[in-house]
Amino acid sequence: MQDKKILTLQDFLPELRTPDIIKTELRDRFIARRKELKLSRERLSQRSGINVGVIRRYEENGYIALDNLIDLAYAMDLVNEFDELFPKPKIKRIYE
Repeated sequence: MQDKKILTLQDFLPELRTPDIIKTELRDRFIARRKELKLSRERLSQRSGINVGVIRRYEENGYIALDNLIDLAYAMDLVNEFDELFPKPKIKRIYE
């Protein structure tokens, strides 16, 4: 008997990026950037004040508190990247 695959929305819309996919991509980019900067987890922990265990867990499962992620980005000189996440709204004139 052949196992049946349960289809998901991803099977029909592969370009759809689910929250889990976005989380994984963000984590992978974080790891790549840390390594590009030649920062060990221990050194990043020292620079950011974030426990090395928190960094390890983030790199393993993708879960991290936002304030910790911001502290890590700051320690890696990447905090300005958050400006692109939620750009400031364009202000329109009231009479437009």
